[in-house]
Amino acid sequence: MAESIIYGLVQTMIENLGSQIFQEIGKICSLKKELEKLKKTVSRIQAIYSRMQRSNKFIAIKSRTGSTGAVRKKLSDIAMDHRDFKLKVFPIEKHDASIEREEDTIMIQTTGDQHVHVPALG
Repeated sequence: MAESIIYGLVQTMIENLGSQIFQEIGKICSLKKELEKLKKTVSRIQAIYSRMQRSNKFIAIKSRTGSTGAVRKKLSDIAMDHRDFKLKVFPIEKHDASIEREEDTIMIQTTGDQHVHVPALG
């Protein structure tokens, strides 16, 4: 009888420990996915910023989704640390004549008078 009680306790402890281990593994996998998303976002911002520095004219990239809220929030978070960024949203007409609606993009303005239009990120 004592063996069955001990066996039951050990089994419960192993199940709880296993559950916690699986939860931690899930958190690690989720963190890795978030880091990959962040790397892609930073890479995209770096490419646009680098391109902007090489050019004195506007760089317009069309927004595919028209949703700029998420991008604006992400860039605003970055801009808090880098005060030389000013974020503004401007409607920009698509250059394709077959599409007549306007979409929002995000304009990044550095302390110089250079601008970049950033598309919405997924």
